[in-house]
Amino acid sequence: MYGLSLSAYILLNLINVASASFLGLLAIWAALADRPHWAIRCCVLLGMILLLFLIPAHELVVMYLIQSIMVIVVLFFWKTFRKQADGSRLRWQFSLRDILLLTFLTAVVLEAASSAHPGSWTIDKIGFRLLSGALLAMATLLACGLAFSKRRLWRSVWLSVLTMVFGAATFTHYYDKVPYPNDPFAIGCITVVTAAWILLAKYANFRSTILDATTKRYSTEVCWKNYFAQWACFGWAVLTLFILIPTAGTLYFMATPPPIPDVAMPEPNGYKTLVRIGKELQKISTPDPDIPGSATTQTLTTFERECGPLLNQAREALQQECRVPVVLDETYFKSHAMTNNTLYYLASSFIAQGTAAQMKGDNTKATECYIDVVRMGKASDRGRVLTFFSTKGSDCEFTGIFHLHKLHTSLSNEQLTNLSTTLRSLQKPDEPLDSIIAREEIAYHYIFGWNGRLYLMLYKMTGFDPHFLTKNDFKQRLVYYRILLIEIALRQYEEKYHEYPEKLDELIPEFLEELPDEPYGANGFVYRLNAAKPGTKGKPAFEIYSPGPNHRDEGGGRTRGTTPHDDMGFF
Repeated sequence: MYGLSLSAYILLNLINVASASFLGLLAIWAALADRPHWAIRCCVLLGMILLLFLIPAHELVVMYLIQSIMVIVVLFFWKTFRKQADGSRLRWQFSLRDILLLTFLTAVVLEAASSAHPGSWTIDKIGFRLLSGALLAMATLLACGLAFSKRRLWRSVWLSVLTMVFGAATFTHYYDKVPYPNDPFAIGCITVVTAAWILLAKYANFRSTILDATTKRYSTEVCWKNYFAQWACFGWAVLTLFILIPTAGTLYFMATPPPIPDVAMPEPNGYKTLVRIGKELQKISTPDPDIPGSATTQTLTTFERECGPLLNQAREALQQECRVPVVLDETYFKSHAMTNNTLYYLASSFIAQGTAAQMKGDNTKATECYIDVVRMGKASDRGRVLTFFSTKGSDCEFTGIFHLHKLHTSLSNEQLTNLSTTLRSLQKPDEPLDSIIAREEIAYHYIFGWNGRLYLMLYKMTGFDPHFLTKNDFKQRLVYYRILLIEIALRQYEEKYHEYPEKLDELIPEFLEELPDEPYGANGFVYRLNAAKPGTKGKPAFEIYSPGPNHRDEGGGRTRGTTPHDDMGFF
């Protein structure tokens, strides 16, 4: 997930403060009950915590259970010692009803815990939530101390302890690098909000009364205490809404994810064949043209003899319908990483075969091999979710396009025409961007779990687009397709007229039916003729690129590597 903006960060802490304060107040309410009401109150508290299993958010259940248990235990002993100090004799005893209720509570907790995914109970996660729950409990207990203390000395002690809690929260915050749920700001706000709610609830009961001598009844006297009580009631109501609305709204959003649509998988599925072939190719050493001495005539000949049949099977699979089977849970990333490795070996094998064809002077076959890399990249992303993690699909597509770009200067006019026709077909998306985003949003809810749902809610509330990388990947692919199409037209223009046009409009309609739109919405692609002739000091005769997402021309390849910019092209 991405870093939060300031507004999203504030909203995240608001949700944390509201939920922790709400459960903290319930824990105080349960702890201060007299027998036999404590058991009923504990049931209410536990029921509120177990609502998190509707999400499900097992780590949060652990955190809030620790908070509640610590608050109840500490306040129980505090209440016991106070009664002993008043001279009351206490006898700890449990009735049969208490024991049965405790058995029921234990059974409910264990049954709920058994539904947790094994990945939710790792030592790191549970340890961190235990520490977070302890910090929340300390914040709640500090609020009790500040609200119930009647002496200035005790209030000073509580404030000192509050400073220590801030220190512990700061340490865990910077250690974990996550603002939820142990941010120092949130811990302080939980203490203040909880203490303020208790004090407002106390002051809201203030009424100044006098005894009427005639009626022998008490009547309310109009004085400052009455006005103070009214304002306290108003503040208590506002603070209660401040606690309940974010808590209830967040719980509802996180507990009601959209349904997973039924996706019909093709049979046979060419994608499965590609993965199988990729696994077999992992066992074979693939020559790499980028490594000096690796892609020699001998190594490439040996490789073609061993891998040729497998690559032909892969080409047959590319002719079939391909769709990625996606499992929407935490295991997605593991299976995705394994699949990426197999696709990488398959793409490398196609490139090695294309390199071998180039060395033999067979540019037609080389072109077909690089086009196969592009096709494989598209096939390996069809139906996948979370495009910004599907790097191998887009990487394969980009790799194939870049190899075609290097090759196209060696192609004949007829070969360039055929390549241009193929690129126009390949640049068309397999599915609309809206469909990809809709599928990706569902993936946020299920693959990232409650964290993904929470962050998705924050993104929507603050106007941040959680799909901007997906949209950028979608547009970036179009950029390189369209630049290559324009470059092919420029080469054909130069071959006929022995010079390059001054403007791209001169390519229409002889070499292009129309100029491709710049995908990012800028005023077209940047096209610039260079003064030097082709081959002079390695400088190309022209330069063409997209201004990128910021719509600003920042020099293209002339400033690449010296000035940060987002211009896109074959630099």
